[in-house]
Amino acid sequence: MTAARVPADQTLKVRATVNKWISATFPESRKHISHTLTDMDANGVHRVELMLKRSGHVTSLGHVRVDATQVSLQLAMGTI
Repeated sequence: MTAARVPADQTLKVRATVNKWISATFPESRKHISHTLTDMDANGVHRVELMLKRSGHVTSLGHVRVDATQVSLQLAMGTI
């Protein structure tokens, strides 16, 4: 995968999509989960790292991949 700079307008859309997914998937732990957008491959797929922050410790939970071509559609439809 070749990393590419994520355009600023896509950053907000991707982060909003991931926020909705985290809230829906982990409602009880949402306040402890954070994420950071790391890169985008040549096909427009974003890699977003997930972290659990609790009691002063940070644990990596892995990452999710978000297809940029689907982000606007997902936000418009209100689905994850």
